[in-house]
Amino acid sequence: MKGQLIYLCFITLFIMLPSVYAQIIPDFQVNESVSDTHQALCAIAIDSSGNFVITWEDRHNSNSNIYAQRYSSDGTALGSNFKVNNNIESGDRNNPSIASDSDGNFVIAWVDDNYGEQPIYAQRYSSDGTALGDNFLVRQGGGSSPSISSDDSGNFVITWHVYYWPEGQDTYAKRYSSDGTALGSNFLVNQGEVGGSSSPSISSDSYGNFVITWNSDETIVARCFSSNGTPLGISFEVNNHNQSAFQGNPSISSDSYGNFIITWEDVRNEDRDIYAQRYSSDGTALGSNFKVNNNIESGDRDNPSISSDGDGNFVIAWDDYRDGDVSIYAQRYSSNGIAIGGNFKVTNTGYDPDVILLKGKIYTTWTDNRGNGTGYDIWANVLDWNDPTTGIDEKDILKKPSIYRLSQNYPNPFNPKTIINYELPITNFVELSIYNLLGQKVATLVSEKMPAGDHQVEFNGQNLSSGVYLYRIEAGEWQDVKKMILLR
Repeated sequence: MKGQLIYLCFITLFIMLPSVYAQIIPDFQVNESVSDTHQALCAIAIDSSGNFVITWEDRHNSNSNIYAQRYSSDGTALGSNFKVNNNIESGDRNNPSIASDSDGNFVIAWVDDNYGEQPIYAQRYSSDGTALGDNFLVRQGGGSSPSISSDDSGNFVITWHVYYWPEGQDTYAKRYSSDGTALGSNFLVNQGEVGGSSSPSISSDSYGNFVITWNSDETIVARCFSSNGTPLGISFEVNNHNQSAFQGNPSISSDSYGNFIITWEDVRNEDRDIYAQRYSSDGTALGSNFKVNNNIESGDRDNPSISSDGDGNFVIAWDDYRDGDVSIYAQRYSSNGIAIGGNFKVTNTGYDPDVILLKGKIYTTWTDNRGNGTGYDIWANVLDWNDPTTGIDEKDILKKPSIYRLSQNYPNPFNPKTIINYELPITNFVELSIYNLLGQKVATLVSEKMPAGDHQVEFNGQNLSSGVYLYRIEAGEWQDVKKMILLR
């Protein structure tokens, strides 16, 4: 009789549970290698449905190569990590950049430092991750810091930095159609108007018009181009102060209509801060430079990344040392440049973020050494635009929760592993178990006294068949149950 009551209770709860969960995806590791290796310099791209791809420099072999991983919109990994560069020679590949069109076809560009020549290479992929042709050469040698951008139709532009020792530096670019056909030759972006250049960043609007920004003699400079590559005026200076202070590492993003925002590192206040400037689609500055980080403590903020949605709302993420060690902070803005709330913490550890904003979700990837001696890894999360602090406590990740909570597992559906998070406001004996729809227990994940705080447990369903399962937690008088789906 007791078993029947439990079964009936589970079925009732199952029916009451919603069929769709709008969930935040907490921090997760992207690279599959777990040895003491070094992964870094990650970048992210996303299609119109929220499916995303992350690429990075991976050194789990003797040389560094370019790897990538595809994800569905709910954060489920699609296949395994895959190698992008197809050469087997010794040497290092680094500085990957990625862009996706609205259908999910994507292109990755990188520096292929084979034999010290530093050519720029790229690789095209269809939306299902199938390589379209082989790696192709963009620049024969002497290149670094490539940046790539795509319009909605898949036409793309790659820009990069060239250093001529000891003469100086330039920024070049090259246009391609969606099928990978080169549209003209490499062309000089900076045209010598402001001097040498480095660290270029590019952004395209829906129609293929694009803007390139770069660092020139410690000044941030930009130039606008039409979709056919015609320059729209000359290069213009972005930072508007007259002090002799460093500006560098710019990042740029455009909305669907071509309005764009540039963000950069700025030392006009002695410490290194994050500044930004808004522009209309014709390159007219909208207001003045504005400071993004709102802390007043001494220390540096660097490596900013920016992303706009189609309506012009935007988010900026950066490395921040305000907590004594590097973590990643971000700031939201409406399309008219008004800050929404204050700076918020994306994650407690990590640096060098890349961020994407799409349909009310903030996708961020970064380099992280939270493995305590296992090397540097690539991590990511997805936060809610309306409540970006949902998945993390801004002040102290170890702060005790105020209520009991059982979170939706992620990914869901899963195959065969998934993560379950729960929160305890006080120390308590916890029982966390998995049941099938007949009310039969198929696994016990936790059965012990647990301290107050946030807890995470992994469930591996490799010995179970596909279907809907229920996971149930008890802690004192509190209990909760949720459903999850195993797809084999």
